[in-house]
Amino acid sequence: MLGAVNLTINSSLPYQLNAYMPVEIANSDKSVTLPIDTLNIKESSEIDYKQFANTADKVVLKDGCVRGNDKVHTIDFKLASNQAHKADVYKTVVRFEAEQK
Repeated sequence: MLGAVNLTINSSLPYQLNAYMPVEIANSDKSVTLPIDTLNIKESSEIDYKQFANTADKVVLKDGCVRGNDKVHTIDFKLASNQAHKADVYKTVVRFEAEQK
């Protein structure tokens, strides 16, 4: 999904944009979970999608972001295409942070 999330950052210092997935990808009754690397993410100006390794480690979406107000970052998601999934509704949480440098 291109342009799935738009983040607006106000920072007085340069920063790094990070993402976390603190919970697994699961269906509504949590009877089925998908591998965490099923969901790929990137900041739209970056070339490559990145994968979450686990629920504890951050993914660096963009480093070296310049300070300023109203800095907009668009986030793109995609599912790994080489994996088949049981038809269901799956949910997870993705958290974003601007880590000031």
